[in-house]
Amino acid sequence: MTHSRPKPDLSSDPTLDRLLAEHFNDGALPPSSGFAATVMEAARTEAAMPQPIPFPWRRVLPGAVAALAGLLAFAAWVLHQWTEALRTDSSRLLAVPPSSGAASAGLAPMSTAELTLIWVTLAVLLSVVAVFASLRLASR
Repeated sequence: MTHSRPKPDLSSDPTLDRLLAEHFNDGALPPSSGFAATVMEAARTEAAMPQPIPFPWRRVLPGAVAALAGLLAFAAWVLHQWTEALRTDSSRLLAVPPSSGAASAGLAPMSTAELTLIWVTLAVLLSVVAVFASLRLASR
């Protein structure tokens, strides 16, 4: 159990009131030297600055709409492929048909892991190409 001392009531102390009145000149506190000049210089500098360049929404909006449309089309295509894969036998989708040139050349049907590796490699290559293309366009 902690014992706290009662705080003294300073709201009616005439000595404190007199000291505060002498020190603060009856409520008027003068600013430090150079404060007003510094504030006015900052205000002039801010007023002299040019307006910020507005964002070019007219140029960005068509590209953003096209990218969104492409993303939606891709999502629809993936959904269509997924539903088709569920309807058909997945082993038939992964195998190379025997009548193709690959089978006659002695190539074995690709496994799921090999197909996944091909798609991942293709995605990484496409990402790298997109990054380098954007960096090249941005550097001009």
